[in-house]
Amino acid sequence: MDEMDCQDYLTISYWEAATFNVIPIVTVRRIYQHLLPPSSFIAMDDYKNADEMVFYLKFLIENKSIYSRYFNYRKKGWIIENKPKDYNICNLCKKLIEFRSKGSNTKFKDIKTWTAKNTKCLKKNYISQYWKILY
Repeated sequence: MDEMDCQDYLTISYWEAATFNVIPIVTVRRIYQHLLPPSSFIAMDDYKNADEMVFYLKFLIENKSIYSRYFNYRKKGWIIENKPKDYNICNLCKKLIEFRSKGSNTKFKDIKTWTAKNTKCLKKNYISQYWKILY
């Protein structure tokens, strides 16, 4: 699992898990459901608490046929559809033209810092707060 979960971003931890026959476990379904194939990951927020998730993981260990369903997408391939369409390059160009026509002339000296400020990420320890786990 990763320190942060951010909208429209798949971390190296996801790719490492997905490369092998390991079911990726993500924190929050809504962040990943439009990026990943259906039924290809486990979302922690689908469970009321850690015990409930552990019970399901143990169930998967004992039920190989159900475990293998998480990899069915590999048989047909996986295409990421750009939904919403606002993220594609053509729309980016349209937005830039629109900003320019409105007289907007914003310059960014450090795009990395600007991107970091405008990225929607969950707070650290989100799932522990969601499950009300105290450290």
